[in-house]
Amino acid sequence: MARPDLSNRLLIWLLAGAALALVCYFALVQPALPAPWRTPGTPQLYLTGVCGASLLLVALVFVVVKRGGRGDRAPAWFIAHVVCATVGTVLVAIHAAGYLRRPPALLLLALLGLIAPGARARLRIAPRMAATVATKQAGFAPAPPESPAAPSAPAPPRP
Repeated sequence: MARPDLSNRLLIWLLAGAALALVCYFALVQPALPAPWRTPGTPQLYLTGVCGASLLLVALVFVVVKRGGRGDRAPAWFIAHVVCATVGTVLVAIHAAGYLRRPPALLLLALLGLIAPGARARLRIAPRMAATVATKQAGFAPAPPESPAAPSAPAPPRP
């Protein structure tokens, strides 16, 4: 069975789609909705927030799976982590109903603050890290002479 993978291209499309969905929702859809869908504290937006928070908790399961010794299923849980966190963030943003000047909206900003470094780590840092981790030296063996880590000959003493 092939190992599940979330490509960088798909990750970018997912994040861009979520951002576009939020912009379209707040610019086009929300003004046309009935008042209960535009007013904070209504049952409709409350349940939207509960669904979003539940999806964010599903995203947390990835951390438990990864650290709990179930590494064989980590790639599938990583995909679920990214998708659930993205959809959960969108639902929490809809739950906020555009009122970003109130204290609970700071939690939404915290979510966005987690998404940005996570995407950067996946798209920019992961390839560099993989190149570092993929190199394997024999235990306690001297580094090859062409390696920059190899010690050079000691400098002659200065008079």
